Amino acid sequence: MNGIQVLGCGVVSPAGWGIGPFRTAMENGTGLKTVEETGAGGRTWRMRRVPAREGRPAWMLNPRMRRSGLISQYAMAAAWEALGGEGGRDGWEGLGVICCVMGGSVVYSRRFYTEVLEDPSTASPLLFPETVFNAPASHVGAVLGAGGRNDTLVGDQSMFVAALVQAADWMRRGEVKSCLVIGAEEADWTTAEAGRVFRRETVSGEGAAAIWLGRGPGLIGLRRVTEAQVYRRGVTRAEAMAKVRAELGLADGMPVFGSGGGAGVRDLETVFGDGRGAMGGWACVAAADAVTSGGSTEAGVCVAGSNLQGIGAVLGR
Repeated sequence: MNGIQVLGCGVVSPAGWGIGPFRTAMENGTGLKTVEETGAGGRTWRMRRVPAREGRPAWMLNPRMRRSGLISQYAMAAAWEALGGEGGRDGWEGLGVICCVMGGSVVYSRRFYTEVLEDPSTASPLLFPETVFNAPASHVGAVLGAGGRNDTLVGDQSMFVAALVQAADWMRRGEVKSCLVIGAEEADWTTAEAGRVFRRETVSGEGAAAIWLGRGPGLIGLRRVTEAQVYRRGVTRAEAMAKVRAELGLADGMPVFGSGGGAGVRDLETVFGDGRGAMGGWACVAAADAVTSGGSTEAGVCVAGSNLQGIGAVLGR
């Protein structure tokens, strides 16, 4: 990938806020606490929630974050950790932001449109800005003062990995000096119900992941990203993922992280639930951590999206 380096990683998951709880949950390998919540029609949905945060981080003092939805808070926390917090500000000039979502800001959207349907005169305009897909990316860019491009990609669990290619392309063309790639999702009964279209026993997860890409000295390199194998008539999901694994050329003993990738892939959904927009990011952070802290020379990512495509990547020293 033309010298693209991972400069930092950040994560929020049902295990907690930060890479430490995430790593511990990965090591334990067991499913985190699952709760049942009631939605429309009295139906119940199984979810794995991000626990309440302890303390008030510096970025929460920004006025933009006071009314922000949970998905924006998750995205901001992961981005802040990836950048190293206040200590990393010298490297933020020309910073680009790509945020990947699947359901987006569903909690505030449901609240706002419920009010619209019940009585339009009472629908709060304060909620409306948080209903747009680009809300998390907008908050992150504004709080960080990022002067580069700022995009939101809407897709399935695979979109984060695809966004790594877009970030590398921005840097190649000189549009940004470095780029934050963020995947974020918040759990709600609306997306839980939609997820059952693809798999009826899905446990919804929530959180975020962020990887800071650049060309300076980094933690590890982004070695390669496969072609996206789009699901289409005549090609099953399993066949698409077989092509992804073949293109990756995964070496024996290489740790591989993802979701729905098949044999040899550490399925993060069994631990954290289906994080949707965050899932590909969790897999990339897990792979990066396996190299930086786990002693592996390389680690792979293999993510089968629920309805769009499958894709993979390799990170290494």
